[in-house]
Amino acid sequence: MKTRPALASALRNLLAAPLVAVLAMLLPADSALAGDGVITSYRAYIGQEDLSASDGLRLKAVRDILRQDRANFHKFGIRQRGDTADDYFTSAGNRQLFERIPIRCSPRVTAAVLEGGAAFGVTVYEDYILVEFARR
Repeated sequence: MKTRPALASALRNLLAAPLVAVLAMLLPADSALAGDGVITSYRAYIGQEDLSASDGLRLKAVRDILRQDRANFHKFGIRQRGDTADDYFTSAGNRQLFERIPIRCSPRVTAAVLEGGAAFGVTVYEDYILVEFARR
């Protein structure tokens, strides 16, 4: 027979599991609190405005185009249908993250970003940025 402290401990463990499951369901999927290292996630439609820097020069790297997309969204109010908000790249300082960490994407995604005219899911982790074709 279990002692009273052991019984109390077993009861706490039994009640804690459902509580943890409920809390996990309540946390947003793109929350850094979710423990998966995600800073933010958003959908980006890369339009013609995103393919050129503010000075008009054509951008030639995925990281530069993604950064321009977020500057257009937050700073210049240029938004294409399919763009969604994020709460991280609101400042120029935070947009510098595109320069500091690796961008991970397939060769097909890279080619599509450089060409423009497509939507992408962007997930920003603490140590890399994942770019994929957006799911419909």
